[in-house]
Amino acid sequence: MHHHIPPDDRGRSKYFHGRGEIRSRFLGRLNHYEAINGGSTLLVTGAPGAGKSALLYALGEDAEDLGWNVKMDITPEHFTSPLLMAKCLSVKLKHSTARSTSIDAKVIQQSWGSSRILGAAIADVMREAASTRPLLLVLDEAQELSTIADISEDRKVAGAAMGLLHKGKLGHPIVLLAGGLDTSRQVLSSFGVSRITNENRARIGALSMESSRDVIRAYVLGETGIDIPEQWVQPISMKTHGWPQHIVCYSGAAATKVATLHHAPSDSDLKDVVTYGRATQVAYYEERTHDFDWEALRCIAGVFEPIPVGGSTTRSVIENALKEVYTEEQIMDIFTRALRQGVITATAHGKYTIPIPSMHSWLITEFGHSRT
Repeated sequence: MHHHIPPDDRGRSKYFHGRGEIRSRFLGRLNHYEAINGGSTLLVTGAPGAGKSALLYALGEDAEDLGWNVKMDITPEHFTSPLLMAKCLSVKLKHSTARSTSIDAKVIQQSWGSSRILGAAIADVMREAASTRPLLLVLDEAQELSTIADISEDRKVAGAAMGLLHKGKLGHPIVLLAGGLDTSRQVLSSFGVSRITNENRARIGALSMESSRDVIRAYVLGETGIDIPEQWVQPISMKTHGWPQHIVCYSGAAATKVATLHHAPSDSDLKDVVTYGRATQVAYYEERTHDFDWEALRCIAGVFEPIPVGGSTTRSVIENALKEVYTEEQIMDIFTRALRQGVITATAHGKYTIPIPSMHSWLITEFGHSRT
């Protein structure tokens, strides 16, 4: 079997199962905002490969079923420009609004007021789009807002627009559904989207084993038109740890094998599937860590080597390990990138963990001190 890089881990899932509690809770929130003619921000976070994007698509489809106008392709840049937002939402800009977008750049830089004017203009565009039915804006990879935070004016404009939306000040049911890595919450907070209530946010991790098995069966049948041998389902699901990205890796391997099988499925066929699924899983880890040098991964692996899978440590312990090799500035960059790429993630109590169990094991096997 030929090994390949696993599928891109963003976008809709053709074989979505599970997450029922989150879906019903968020639908309840949409009904609430429609009833009060208001809005706010809903937030889904989790580690890479947890299925955030797939869940956002499913929630978008749920909202469409409720009659909401859903825009799936919102980016951070849409919150910096009334023109961009109007184009995305198919709204015709009023003359006064259009004029406020062409204020002299120097004036903008010197004036908080003009940022508010532009932010209000974006809010007007959203209001117009929601005048006939409720509006759901879906912003995936919300941590990427940090890319516009470096430009002071963009941050002010986006902050003004997002602040109005988050506080429900637009007079229509308008909701921002944001999804991204765990750093998203902090980034959103820097744009005035703070104090997202518990009922408006969810952090997702592994699927239940039952949902994992359902996805594996649906995936193989959907891709090949053939049922996966039932005796394969449990051993394959155990290898995935319920992690959606890994379910795709192993399901893809099973589909490839089933499609070319000309005899009764055997133990050696299952072994091939597991080997192939593992190869795509490892390719996924390598993709996540490809721009870290060997020494950085060795330092991180060394810290987590004595810690059980799922266990956590403090930032200072990780930084002290990196101090053996790197300067303070390099350490800050490595730590920020490790968070942004989901190599590590913050726990609820401010410690840090490797979020994917099998990635923890892989890092130690490949880069741990016992190896070197």
